[in-house]
Amino acid sequence: MHELLGTLAGIQETVLLYQGERGRPRAKRVTTEMDGTQKRLYDLFGLGAYAPRR
Repeated sequence: MHELLGTLAGIQETVLLYQGERGRPRAKRVTTEMDGTQKRLYDLFGLGAYAPRR
């Protein structure tokens, strides 16, 4: 159980901030890169429904 939770904890969301048009700052949310086990768990638990779209 501890290993499963540790692996899931490695799936993270990052917020990228950058200068947009007309001087307004923009933010884009993305998930971090996942290894094979993380990707399988991500798919198994349907986490894509809660993740930001790229």
